Amino acid sequence: MGETRIDQLRTLMTEAGDPTEAQEQQAYHKSSLSFHGLKTEKLREISQQVFPEKQFSRDEHLPLIGELWRSEWFDDRMAALWLMEQARRVLTPDDLDGLRAMSRECTGWAELDALALRILSPMALDFETAVFKPVRAWSSDECMWTRRASILVHIIPAREQRLASEYAWSTFEERLPETEVFIRKAIGWTLREISKHYPREVFGFLTRVGDRASALTRKEAARRLPDELRIPILGK
Repeated sequence: MGETRIDQLRTLMTEAGDPTEAQEQQAYHKSSLSFHGLKTEKLREISQQVFPEKQFSRDEHLPLIGELWRSEWFDDRMAALWLMEQARRVLTPDDLDGLRAMSRECTGWAELDALALRILSPMALDFETAVFKPVRAWSSDECMWTRRASILVHIIPAREQRLASEYAWSTFEERLPETEVFIRKAIGWTLREISKHYPREVFGFLTRVGDRASALTRKEAARRLPDELRIPILGK
């Protein structure tokens, strides 16, 4: 059954693909993966057509996700993440080791950000410390994408005004020395999201760490602060 459904998915993706769009996407993502050239909306439509279930089971769906994730096609991997998002309610903190392994296997920001924002971050809302505490340790992982996940996990809780301060601020501060742009941007992006509900906390953090935060991080983080808080940070 699994092979049949995956074959159906891949056939539909091939038929709907756009070679020109595929070349543009591959160049944009600077990826070694192959692309069908599907827009996100089309990929979701096809995935939902093949997997229309409202209820998901670990025994049936996790093997399908694993097979799609092991593919050399970007669209297969994104379909795996879409299916995992739909099946998120069957995931528990016991699955964090597998999610960490997936983060290490990401080939670019699109896969990692989908994993972090659509699966890992909502799980943190569901399980709180049982997710936040283990993911805090990802901050020192050898893989840059895994370290990025340890930062982005705080975005959805921040939007829901459920920031896990015990783990968030120490993670951001630990990663400030990084020169990797994807980490600097991740810290700035996450702080910007936090600032929507916790502006003075973000201001206090940026003031305390000063120039230890890169100019990129500070610019991204302070962008939505009110003038009286943003100007002291950025000078404008």
